[in-house]
Amino acid sequence: MEREFDILMGIEEDESMPVMKRIAVRAVIVENEKILMLKSNRGDYKLPGGGVEKNEDFSSALVREIKEETGYANASVKREIGRVIERRVDSYDDSKLFEMHSYYYVCNLKEEKSEQDLDPYEKALGFEPVWLSVEEAIRLNSMYMKGHPESVGWAKRENLVLKSLLESDGL
Repeated sequence: MEREFDILMGIEEDESMPVMKRIAVRAVIVENEKILMLKSNRGDYKLPGGGVEKNEDFSSALVREIKEETGYANASVKREIGRVIERRVDSYDDSKLFEMHSYYYVCNLKEEKSEQDLDPYEKALGFEPVWLSVEEAIRLNSMYMKGHPESVGWAKRENLVLKSLLESDGL
């Protein structure tokens, strides 16, 4: 099945530079015309998800990440809908490129919410699961980026994904 979106962000690949690649999975969960997002204490929003661990398949990683970040256990992964590749000079070694491949999946929730199990950096960011319209998530991330141009981070990535989904009627 063809992806609904395939987005490249950042710089073009430079074959003279080694690439540090990271794989992540991200959930698109829509109920009652609202999407599940994580709000940070900075005021930006991201979709649930994160890195795939060694020897972990994408579905298992996504179910784990949804549970850890939102508290919703036993989500079901339905289908892949897109990919974003973010490429930049590595923050720790400017002789290398850092490349993040984020795969987006439509997911459903099976249970009521329990407690989050956040990593220390997620706790520091105050991740809080919230339900809002896609348009509201785009608007809030856009306001955040306008006020914090130096640290747009995932807000830009997620807005590109959310806009692509609206345009393709993928929601």
